[in-house]
Amino acid sequence: LDDYSANFTVSAKGELESFTCHRAFIDRKGIFRGIDICGDVPPEYREKLREAAECSARELHSAGYFGPAGIDAFSFRDADSVRFNPICEINARLTMGEIARSMTRVLGGECGRTLLVVTGGAEIPSEMKEFSRVFGGDAYDPASKKGIFTAMPATVTHCGKALTSKRVLVYIAGSSHEECDTYEARMREALSKLRPPRRQE
Repeated sequence: LDDYSANFTVSAKGELESFTCHRAFIDRKGIFRGIDICGDVPPEYREKLREAAECSARELHSAGYFGPAGIDAFSFRDADSVRFNPICEINARLTMGEIARSMTRVLGGECGRTLLVVTGGAEIPSEMKEFSRVFGGDAYDPASKKGIFTAMPATVTHCGKALTSKRVLVYIAGSSHEECDTYEARMREALSKLRPPRRQE
C-alpha cells in the first residue's frame, strides 16, 4: 500500500542517533523513485520504525559497523486488515533519505521531496539560466525557497561524447504537500514536451 524509510546513525557504542522517518516513492516494479519528506508517517508506524531502527543499530554494531544507516518498510493488506512490516531492508550506508533531508536543509521549503525522474530522452538543462527557461516560474527560487531544482546534470561529456542519463535527481520545494504535487505535475508536463517523438514502426 505505502512505503516508508527511516534514517539514523549507529554510534561507535552501538546506540541509535539522529532518527528520522518519511514516506518513500516505490513504483509497481519495486524500483525506488523518490523521498517525500513532508509525507505523514502514522504515529503507530513511526514507533515501530524506531524500534526496528534500534534493533538494526545493535545488529550492525555487533557486525563491526557504525555510521549512517537506514531501513525500508511498507504497509500491506492482509485479508480485511492493513498490516505493517517495519523492516524489509537494511542499508549500512548514507541513504537517499538523508540526501533528501540534506537538500531540504540547504535549499529550504516547508515541504520537500526528491525524485529520480526518468528522462525518456529529454535533454534537461543543468545550467540554472537554461533550466529557468524550460520550467519558467516553477524553477527553484532562492528567495522564496520554492520550486524545482535539478541536483544532477542530465547530460555529461565523456571522452568528447555526450552521454545522457536515463534518470536525473530532482528536488521540489514547497509550502505544502499539495503545492509539491502541483510542482511535480507541471514538471512532468514540461518534460513531456522535451522528449523526442517516438519512432513509427
